[in-house]
Amino acid sequence: MIGLLAGVALAGSVFVNGQRVDPAKLAQVRLPQAEVIFDANGGLFIMAPGFEIPTGALWSAAPAPASTATPQASPTPPPANLRPQTDNGVPRARYWLATEDNGSAGHVLEVSVNGVSVLSLRSGDPVRIMDLGPHLRLGENAIRVKSTSTDADGGSLYLYVGTGSDQAGTVSMDAPDIQFGVGKSRVGTYERTYTLEVAR
Repeated sequence: MIGLLAGVALAGSVFVNGQRVDPAKLAQVRLPQAEVIFDANGGLFIMAPGFEIPTGALWSAAPAPASTATPQASPTPPPANLRPQTDNGVPRARYWLATEDNGSAGHVLEVSVNGVSVLSLRSGDPVRIMDLGPHLRLGENAIRVKSTSTDADGGSLYLYVGTGSDQAGTVSMDAPDIQFGVGKSRVGTYERTYTLEVAR
């Protein structure tokens, strides 16, 4: 089992698509199709499919101590009990995407679900823990992962997709259905398309 530890939301914290953000750096941004959820601790969770958060808007915090066992991140996904399933019947907080960067350099990962881009990630970016429920449909889903590697160095950059559970801000993944990794020997562009079967 892969344990992905996410810090409990602080009162007044704002999260967009599972990432803690600095609201002052998103001034004038409009999200007309967004879903807004308030948790019991005063955290504000905004789910806006298709919205790419500017890197400069991510919350800046002191880095967590390095861990060889599990990646750590401050984002907390919206509480599962506030919205048990998406409009398409896919359970929320059941299917997850998570990343793990072991000091990699020179890689860019792009992820799409059923032809729609859901994530773009560079070496050195914060760990991502994303509830994929809003992007999936019941039955077969095509998960496409594309990497572009230039002057790659350091350790490997991994992406995992699979089932798991969120218990009070701690996300624990089962053995992932999809595991994609690139290391310093990777050169140029590489991509794979996986099939993820989603049940109600």
